[in-house]
Amino acid sequence: MPGDTLPPHAVEAADRAAWRRWLSRHQGQANGVWLVMARKGSDHEAPTLDEAIDEALCFGWIDSKQGRLDERRSLLWFAPRKPKSAWSGPHQRRAEALEAAGLMQPAGQAKVDEARRSGLWHKPPA
Repeated sequence: MPGDTLPPHAVEAADRAAWRRWLSRHQGQANGVWLVMARKGSDHEAPTLDEAIDEALCFGWIDSKQGRLDERRSLLWFAPRKPKSAWSGPHQRRAEALEAAGLMQPAGQAKVDEARRSGLWHKPPA
């Protein structure tokens, strides 16, 4: 998509803090969003992949499919984690580090706690 045209349900965040603010305000209202990401070598301001995933986990969201926007920007779909989704090893480690740092928000902590209670925390993904 040329220029500054964004697809429906797309969000631009200049940095990690802006993405965290968006999640804080919209976590219970949105079914998912395309986060605009900077493509490698681009000067577009956006959170890094690691930052975007970490903040999403803090609010009980998860990353999934990717899309191309233009030469400078790509898209990454984030949505609230489904109740019966297994946690991958990398996401478990990230969540544990976020817990230790005191960054988890109530919605994200609730997803972690439920996964631990239900056995989805250590269940390998299908």
